[in-house]
Amino acid sequence: MRRKIFNTTNGLSYGMLSSLTPQQEIIAPDLQAQVNFKNGPYGNVFSGYFVAPATAAYRFMMSCDDVCQIKFSNVSMDPTQAQVVLSIGSHTSYRAYNYVFGDQLSTAWMNLTQGEAYFFEVDHIQGYGGDHLTVALEI
Repeated sequence: MRRKIFNTTNGLSYGMLSSLTPQQEIIAPDLQAQVNFKNGPYGNVFSGYFVAPATAAYRFMMSCDDVCQIKFSNVSMDPTQAQVVLSIGSHTSYRAYNYVFGDQLSTAWMNLTQGEAYFFEVDHIQGYGGDHLTVALEI
């Protein structure tokens, strides 16, 4: 999984994340950004492939401060089919995956096939104050 970090002094939007040059690009061992990384505007884009360990129903859960979204392709190995499956429009508590502020914090259940690689992207935008991003998986 790859993580791009965008550091800026101005606000960001999801559209800007695809057009800006990242300040840093690293291999990410998990789908989590550091807590309180920066008290000011910055963004993260995590992307990669999720390989289903079993044929089963899966759902992804997310918490963030300030806003975040998950794009997921239910077509194996095809990033062009990725669609937003979860979007959180306001901050949540750290690792709190329950309903808050009118936002659902988990995707619908998705039936995935063992061994198939599904493209995903997680976008995170931080404004000011505390910040975090975590994604969890339920099978």
